[in-house]
Amino acid sequence: MTDGPNDLGLMTLQEACDEIFRGLLTPSSLRTEAAKGNLEIIQIARKDFVTREGIREMMDRCKRSSGK
Repeated sequence: MTDGPNDLGLMTLQEACDEIFRGLLTPSSLRTEAAKGNLEIIQIARKDFVTREGIREMMDRCKRSSGK
């Protein structure tokens, strides 16, 4: 397999918080959304990763669940 983590769009929870949410959310916040079923977390070697697509899907789910 030649795909690396960057080819798959994987980023750590901290990277997602920094790059997408500009520090407004924490990795703990993303884990909470995963526990609620809103975010898919990919765990490799006890490290948690998400994708931009997964974040988009989470945001859509959160919009719908808040009634907007």
